[in-house]
Amino acid sequence: LCNALNKVSVEVEARLFERNDRIIFLEAELEKKEEELEDNSKDLKQQELISAQLKHEIREEKAR
Repeated sequence: LCNALNKVSVEVEARLFERNDRIIFLEAELEKKEEELEDNSKDLKQQELISAQLKHEIREEKAR
């Protein structure tokens, strides 16, 4: 009985370590994706500024 309990205990502990490793991996992936999203958001804001500037320049040229 004691050996059986030890075996189960070792198996449960191994599964917990696997799950913990998986959680750590997923958290790292999430952090990477959030950073990419932030970078893309900055790029989009920059593109929007450039677009607004070009539209303004076009309106000025048409007004001449």
